[in-house]
Amino acid sequence: MSGRKAAHNEVIPACLFDYDKTTKTFVGYFANLSQRHGHHWNTLITIRNEKTGGEVVFEVDQTVQAPKPQWWKLMRFKSLSKEHPDLRLTVINDG
Repeated sequence: MSGRKAAHNEVIPACLFDYDKTTKTFVGYFANLSQRHGHHWNTLITIRNEKTGGEVVFEVDQTVQAPKPQWWKLMRFKSLSKEHPDLRLTVINDG
């Protein structure tokens, strides 16, 4: 078996993200998502609207590495939704 981890689709409430209507981008912070709320992911994140129950699945399409080896600065995700293909998601590693 290779060293690559299997995809893990973490479902995260939309309230944990900021949303920029102009760029149609959700923005979240690693410390808030992972350390405070215990959400862990590797290539997929699903954002769930708590009011409607609607969900959009995002797949990572870019990782910006940090100077520290084996660490990342930010991850960008694209929407896999046919209804909302123009949505984006960015997770910033602020820790």
